[in-house]
Amino acid sequence: MHFALLSSEEAVTTRLEQLDSWNIRPLFFQSGHFEQIEKFLSCLAQHCRQQAALSLEDMAIEAQHVSPQRELRLNGYKAFYFRRTRKLGIRALSALSKVPEREIRRLERVRMKGNHLGSHCFAMCEPEILRKIENALECHGKLIAGQPDDFLTMYMLYYQQCRGTSINTEKDEDQLNLSFETKAVVFDFDGTLTVRTDDETTWEKIWVKLGYKIDNCSALHSKYTNRKMSHQEWCDITRDHFREAHFSRKDLKDVAKSITLIPGTREVLESLRARDIKLYILSGSIKQIIYEVLGDLRGYFEDIRANDISFDSSGIIRKISGTLYDFEGKATFLSRIIAENEYSPFDVLFVGNSCNDIFASQSGARTLCVNPRGTDGYKKEHWTYLLKGMDNLTEILRCQWFL
Repeated sequence: MHFALLSSEEAVTTRLEQLDSWNIRPLFFQSGHFEQIEKFLSCLAQHCRQQAALSLEDMAIEAQHVSPQRELRLNGYKAFYFRRTRKLGIRALSALSKVPEREIRRLERVRMKGNHLGSHCFAMCEPEILRKIENALECHGKLIAGQPDDFLTMYMLYYQQCRGTSINTEKDEDQLNLSFETKAVVFDFDGTLTVRTDDETTWEKIWVKLGYKIDNCSALHSKYTNRKMSHQEWCDITRDHFREAHFSRKDLKDVAKSITLIPGTREVLESLRARDIKLYILSGSIKQIIYEVLGDLRGYFEDIRANDISFDSSGIIRKISGTLYDFEGKATFLSRIIAENEYSPFDVLFVGNSCNDIFASQSGARTLCVNPRGTDGYKKEHWTYLLKGMDNLTEILRCQWFL
């Protein structure tokens, strides 16, 4: 197999979807190297994202120096957002940037082809025009298309809300006048569908049970978020500590017994399924523990994505297979749901509560923050809605996001 270097988030998403869908694992069974494939896929995914980040940074720098003959694409969602939030009309921006009004209107026009999101949605733009508009709006490096936040929910919602309205129109940001029908709900698990009475995550519960300190868990999390290790390296180091402490299937089940679903979970799942809304779980927790805690409710979900633990013949942990769909990967999976079902991004609602959930908004899906932990639920670029104190999951049924 040959994998070209990837230069955009769209390309990364496409390749990761291919990797996840290709049925190549039987080849590794036959060759006796099955244990290596998961590490290979995880490392490759990390490499692709790093290459994309570097390429995008180069593109932003190059846009300031590229020859006038070369054309780029300008993100119309962002251009509209930065212009309107700075209280500038098209005429005022034209005077400030020395770019014709007609050209600004053209560049702010977003052309969606079905529900497939990509740079093709945005208008071509000469580098000098891009530079002038960014300078006028004081958003240097923000408007070039091909960045991870191209389809951030905040930009898309603002565009849909305010396009065609007067610049002085006052709107309540929490009253979204949008055309959508919730067709899929994607839940985080830990702290979203579960009660966090002791303020410990599932992973932290395991570390403590095995005699370690929570700080051991936090230190690895910090190294990953600071890009000092890959996600699979994080999982491998965790596995080594757990194996040293003889973490077993019994230990896993004991931890699962200590986790309780938030009241109202069954009622909400039954209500949503009765309305033909597809349900998913997208979590950085552990798949086996999610299955144990859900019990018969597991069957309500189309798909459950999380980290996977395997055990050796003696029942001791053998491997942790890291999910590709945590942190930045959450947007990748949500984009797949949108594309495969031909939904509008607004037809999908993601419900989460923590710092690893904030990337979901990069898919364009609406996002609901419940009982926030380690994230600011008021931050519009991450969260469309907020339920700061939720004691029962049925509270989400009474709100406008299920119109």
